[in-house]
Amino acid sequence: MPDQPDNPLGKKPHNHLFLHVFGQPPLAADFFRSYLPAPVVGQLALDRLQRRPELFVDGDLKDRQADLLYEVPFHSAQSGSAFLYLLYEHQSSPEPLMAFRLLSYMVRVWEWHLREHPTAKRLPVVLPIVLYHGLAPWKASQRLLDLIAIPSGQGENFQAHVPDFQYLLTNLREEPGEPCSDELMVQFTLRAFKWGKTEELVEKLYQWQEDFRRLLTMTRGGWHFFETLVKYLTVICEDLDRSQVLEVLAQTHEQAGERIMTIYEELKKEGLIEGIAIGKAEGRQEGRQEGRQEGHREGKATLLIVLLEVRFGPLPSEIVDRIRAATEQQLDAWVKRCLFITKPEELFLEPTDFS
Repeated sequence: MPDQPDNPLGKKPHNHLFLHVFGQPPLAADFFRSYLPAPVVGQLALDRLQRRPELFVDGDLKDRQADLLYEVPFHSAQSGSAFLYLLYEHQSSPEPLMAFRLLSYMVRVWEWHLREHPTAKRLPVVLPIVLYHGLAPWKASQRLLDLIAIPSGQGENFQAHVPDFQYLLTNLREEPGEPCSDELMVQFTLRAFKWGKTEELVEKLYQWQEDFRRLLTMTRGGWHFFETLVKYLTVICEDLDRSQVLEVLAQTHEQAGERIMTIYEELKKEGLIEGIAIGKAEGRQEGRQEGRQEGHREGKATLLIVLLEVRFGPLPSEIVDRIRAATEQQLDAWVKRCLFITKPEELFLEPTDFS
C-alpha cells in the first residue's frame, strides 16, 4: 500500500515548499511543459492535469524525498491517460540505485491503478521524473539496465529478458542560468532550491526584486506563497547570514517587513530556528544562552531598521545606533509602534507623548 504522510507540510522545509507549489496542477503543468521533452509534451493534454492523492515514497525516506502523482490524458482520446510521477530528491548527494527505487515506485503506481480498475488488461504509461538540487554532481546512471550485473560481453543474450527504462532528471545545480518557467511561483521555488544554501543567495535576491514585486502585486496567491518561501529560506539558511537574507526580502514590498517579523517569531516559537546572524553563531560556538538571546535581539533590531527605511528612507545614524542598543522588550514595543508613526523620531516617544 502507498505510504500516507502524517503531515506532509510539517517541519520539513524542502517537502513543505515542494508540495505547496508542485501540488497545484496549474503550476505542476508549467513545470512539466518546461522540463519534459518537447515530443512528450506535444502528446499530453497538460491543461487537464489531475493530481492523485496517493504517495509512494518509503516511510524511512520521507526526510529526504517527496513525491507527487499526476494523471494526464493523451491528446488522442483513444490513447487513454498517462501518469507523471515526480520525485523530489533533496539529499546532498545522488542515490546510486535511484533507477531501481523508481522501478519500485512505478510498480506501486501500477498496482494502485489495477486496484482502481480491476478489469484493465494493459498498464498505463508512467513517466518518472526526478528533481534534484544537491551539491554533489549526479553521476548515477538514469538507466535501470546499467544497474544490472550482466556479465561482460553477454548483453545481447540478457537484455531482452531483464527490465529496463530511463528516468528523466532535472538537475538544478547543473542547469545553466535561471530555471525555466513561465510561472513566478515555480520559478521562485526552483531558484530557492538551486541557490537557497549558497553564498550567492543574497546577491540573487537583490536581482529578483522586480520579480518579487510582480509576485506580490500581480499574482493571485502571491502573498501566501511569499510567506511560504520566507519560512523555507529562514529555516534552511542556518549557515548564512539570516538577517541579511531577511533584510533583502523585507525590501520587496512595503508590507513585507511586518510579515517577515511575524514569520520569524512564529518559527522561533515552533523551535525551527534559534536565532539569526551573529547571535546564533555565538550560541553554537560557545554554547551560551546569552548568545542565542543576542541573536534574537539583533535580528529584531535589523528588521525594525528595514521597516523604518522602507517607510521613511535612510535613517540618521543616531536612530540606527539607538535601535541597535535597545533591549528586546523595547524592540518588541517599537516594532508595533513603527507602523503608526509619521516620522522616525516618533518611534522613541511614549504612547502618552502622542498628541
